[in-house]
Amino acid sequence: MTDDYFDWDDRPVLERVTARMLLEYAGFQINGFASRDDDPPDCEGILNGKRAAIEVTRLNHEKARALNMKARKEKKLEHEVFFSWERDDLLLKIQKLIDKKDRDVKRYSGCPYERYVLVMHTDEFVLTSDVVSEWLKHTTFKARFLTDVIVGLSHEPKIGGYPTFRLSLSPPCIAP
Repeated sequence: MTDDYFDWDDRPVLERVTARMLLEYAGFQINGFASRDDDPPDCEGILNGKRAAIEVTRLNHEKARALNMKARKEKKLEHEVFFSWERDDLLLKIQKLIDKKDRDVKRYSGCPYERYVLVMHTDEFVLTSDVVSEWLKHTTFKARFLTDVIVGLSHEPKIGGYPTFRLSLSPPCIAP
Protein backbone atom coordinates (compact mmCIF):
# COMPACT_ATOMS: atom_id res chain seq x y z
CA MET A 1 0.00 0.00 0.00
CA THR A 2 1.34 3.45 -0.79
CA ASP A 3 1.82 6.16 1.78
CA ASP A 4 -0.67 8.95 1.10
CA TYR A 5 1.43 11.75 2.62
CA PHE A 6 1.76 13.49 -0.73
CA ASP A 7 -1.99 13.30 -1.54
CA TRP A 8 -3.56 16.52 -0.26
CA ASP A 9 -6.54 18.39 -1.71
CA ASP A 10 -5.15 21.91 -1.31
CA ARG A 11 -2.52 22.04 -4.06
CA PRO A 12 -0.70 25.28 -3.10
CA VAL A 13 -0.38 24.06 0.50
CA LEU A 14 0.76 20.60 -0.68
CA GLU A 15 3.40 22.18 -2.94
CA ARG A 16 4.68 24.61 -0.32
CA VAL A 17 4.78 22.15 2.59
CA THR A 18 6.24 19.33 0.49
CA ALA A 19 8.90 21.51 -1.14
CA ARG A 20 9.99 23.12 2.11
CA MET A 21 10.17 19.82 3.98
CA LEU A 22 12.10 17.99 1.27
CA LEU A 23 14.46 20.91 0.69
CA GLU A 24 15.22 21.00 4.43
CA TYR A 25 15.84 17.24 4.44
CA ALA A 26 18.18 17.79 1.46
CA GLY A 27 20.21 20.25 3.55
CA PHE A 28 19.13 23.62 2.18
CA GLN A 29 18.98 26.67 4.45
CA ILE A 30 15.61 28.30 3.69
CA ASN A 31 14.35 31.85 4.22
CA GLY A 32 11.33 33.78 2.93
CA PHE A 33 9.61 30.69 1.55
CA ALA A 34 6.13 31.20 0.05
CA SER A 35 3.65 29.86 -2.50
CA ARG A 36 3.10 31.85 -5.67
CA ASP A 37 -0.40 32.87 -6.78
CA ASP A 38 0.73 33.37 -10.36
CA ASP A 39 2.77 30.24 -10.89
CA PRO A 40 4.96 29.07 -12.41
CA PRO A 41 6.98 28.80 -10.29
CA ASP A 42 4.96 27.08 -7.56
CA CYS A 43 7.04 28.60 -4.75
CA GLU A 44 9.94 30.93 -4.22
CA GLY A 45 12.36 31.66 -1.45
CA ILE A 46 15.97 32.08 -0.49
CA LEU A 47 17.94 28.82 -0.59
CA ASN A 48 21.43 28.96 0.86
CA GLY A 49 21.44 32.73 0.39
CA LYS A 50 20.28 32.71 -3.26
CA ARG A 51 16.87 33.69 -4.61
CA ALA A 52 15.19 30.54 -5.92
CA ALA A 53 12.20 29.56 -8.03
CA ILE A 54 10.85 26.18 -6.96
CA GLU A 55 8.65 23.85 -8.99
CA VAL A 56 7.04 20.83 -7.35
CA THR A 57 5.94 17.71 -9.19
CA ARG A 58 4.84 14.17 -8.45
CA LEU A 59 7.04 11.26 -9.48
CA ASN A 60 4.76 8.30 -10.09
CA HIS A 61 3.55 5.78 -12.59
CA GLU A 62 0.51 7.52 -14.08
CA LYS A 63 -1.46 4.42 -15.09
CA ALA A 64 -1.11 2.74 -11.69
CA ARG A 65 -2.02 5.98 -9.91
CA ALA A 66 -5.08 6.50 -12.14
CA LEU A 67 -6.34 2.97 -11.45
CA ASN A 68 -5.90 3.44 -7.69
CA MET A 69 -7.62 6.84 -7.72
CA LYS A 70 -10.56 5.37 -9.65
CA ALA A 71 -10.81 2.43 -7.21
CA ARG A 72 -10.75 4.81 -4.22
CA LYS A 73 -13.47 6.96 -5.75
CA GLU A 74 -15.64 3.91 -6.40
CA LYS A 75 -14.72 2.47 -2.97
CA LYS A 76 -13.47 -0.73 -4.62
CA LEU A 77 -9.91 -0.69 -3.37
CA GLU A 78 -9.48 -4.35 -2.47
CA HIS A 79 -6.01 -4.63 -3.97
CA GLU A 80 -3.88 -1.63 -4.74
CA VAL A 81 -2.21 -1.53 -8.13
CA PHE A 82 1.47 -0.72 -8.17
CA PHE A 83 4.16 -0.47 -10.78
CA SER A 84 7.22 -2.66 -10.31
CA TRP A 85 9.89 -0.05 -10.98
CA GLU A 86 13.21 -0.99 -12.52
CA ARG A 87 16.28 1.24 -12.63
CA ASP A 88 15.82 2.26 -16.30
CA ASP A 89 12.13 3.10 -15.68
CA LEU A 90 13.04 5.44 -12.84
CA LEU A 91 15.92 7.16 -14.62
CA LEU A 92 13.82 7.68 -17.76
CA LYS A 93 10.88 9.06 -15.74
CA ILE A 94 13.14 11.46 -13.82
CA GLN A 95 14.73 12.73 -17.05
CA LYS A 96 11.30 13.24 -18.64
CA LEU A 97 10.15 15.30 -15.65
CA ILE A 98 13.37 17.33 -15.73
CA ASP A 99 12.92 17.96 -19.47
CA LYS A 100 9.31 19.11 -18.99
CA LYS A 101 10.07 21.44 -16.09
CA ASP A 102 13.27 22.69 -17.73
CA ARG A 103 11.20 23.91 -20.72
CA ASP A 104 8.83 25.71 -18.33
CA VAL A 105 11.58 27.83 -16.73
CA LYS A 106 11.25 30.50 -19.45
CA ARG A 107 7.62 31.04 -18.35
CA TYR A 108 8.50 31.88 -14.74
CA SER A 109 7.10 35.17 -13.61
CA GLY A 110 8.56 37.48 -11.01
CA CYS A 111 12.02 38.79 -10.49
CA PRO A 112 15.12 37.03 -11.76
CA TYR A 113 16.22 33.99 -9.82
CA GLU A 114 19.70 32.69 -9.10
CA ARG A 115 18.49 29.11 -8.65
CA TYR A 116 15.87 27.11 -10.51
CA VAL A 117 14.86 24.12 -8.40
CA LEU A 118 12.68 21.12 -9.14
CA VAL A 119 11.37 19.09 -6.21
CA MET A 120 9.94 15.67 -7.09
CA HIS A 121 8.00 13.74 -4.48
CA THR A 122 6.77 10.17 -4.56
CA ASP A 123 4.69 7.76 -2.52
CA GLU A 124 5.69 4.78 -4.69
CA PHE A 125 6.40 2.16 -2.04
CA VAL A 126 8.74 0.20 -4.31
CA LEU A 127 11.05 3.23 -4.36
CA THR A 128 12.82 2.89 -1.02
CA SER A 129 15.93 4.82 -0.03
CA ASP A 130 18.15 1.76 -0.46
CA VAL A 131 16.86 1.06 -3.96
CA VAL A 132 16.86 4.67 -5.17
CA SER A 133 20.29 5.35 -3.70
CA GLU A 134 21.74 2.42 -5.61
CA TRP A 135 19.95 3.28 -8.85
CA LEU A 136 21.08 6.93 -8.79
CA LYS A 137 24.77 6.13 -8.25
CA HIS A 138 27.01 7.50 -11.00
CA THR A 139 24.04 9.02 -12.85
CA THR A 140 24.02 12.56 -14.20
CA PHE A 141 20.83 14.03 -15.61
CA LYS A 142 20.66 16.63 -18.37
CA ALA A 143 19.28 20.06 -17.56
CA ARG A 144 19.59 23.35 -19.41
CA PHE A 145 18.19 25.78 -16.85
CA LEU A 146 17.45 23.87 -13.66
CA THR A 147 20.23 24.29 -11.12
CA ASP A 148 18.98 21.77 -8.55
CA VAL A 149 16.73 18.71 -8.63
CA ILE A 150 15.62 16.98 -5.43
CA VAL A 151 13.79 13.65 -5.26
CA GLY A 152 11.94 12.98 -2.00
CA LEU A 153 10.51 9.64 -0.96
CA SER A 154 7.78 8.63 1.47
CA HIS A 155 8.57 8.54 5.18
CA GLU A 156 10.91 5.73 6.19
CA PRO A 157 10.88 4.91 9.92
CA LYS A 158 14.38 3.38 9.74
CA ILE A 159 15.85 6.79 8.92
CA GLY A 160 13.29 8.75 10.92
CA GLY A 161 12.23 10.97 8.06
CA TYR A 162 11.86 11.46 4.35
CA PRO A 163 14.82 10.28 2.26
CA THR A 164 15.93 12.92 -0.21
CA PHE A 165 18.37 12.83 -3.08
CA ARG A 166 20.09 15.81 -4.71
CA LEU A 167 20.57 14.72 -8.29
CA SER A 168 23.75 15.24 -10.22
CA LEU A 169 23.01 17.55 -13.17
CA SER A 170 24.94 18.59 -16.21
CA PRO A 171 25.71 22.27 -15.60
CA PRO A 172 23.01 24.71 -16.73
CA CYS A 173 24.20 26.20 -20.00
CA ILE A 174 22.10 29.33 -20.46
CA ALA A 175 20.35 31.74 -18.13
CA PRO A 176 16.60 31.82 -18.88
